[in-house]
Amino acid sequence: MPDRGLFAPDPPCAGFSHVPLPMAPSFSREVSGQIAEDEGDLVAEVSVQTYVGAVPVIAGVQTTLILDRSFIDGMLVEEAHDFFAQDRAGNVW
Repeated sequence: MPDRGLFAPDPPCAGFSHVPLPMAPSFSREVSGQIAEDEGDLVAEVSVQTYVGAVPVIAGVQTTLILDRSFIDGMLVEEAHDFFAQDRAGNVW
């Protein structure tokens, strides 16, 4: 686990300055492609990530919550709550 001293002090800014992963309040992205099922058939998969907001401090570090949902052929197959934090150097964990 990273040293908590590396992380920006409270209060955190809304979102991150990390260009590939901005995670600001307006952040939402959709990634689509095809995956192979066990039988080898290709099916359409769409992954949707949406900014939920800043959440309580975890292990002394302010985190941002992203709702990550995966759909195969339009059916929700996975939903995860992903927690991210950005350190003072701009790295996203």
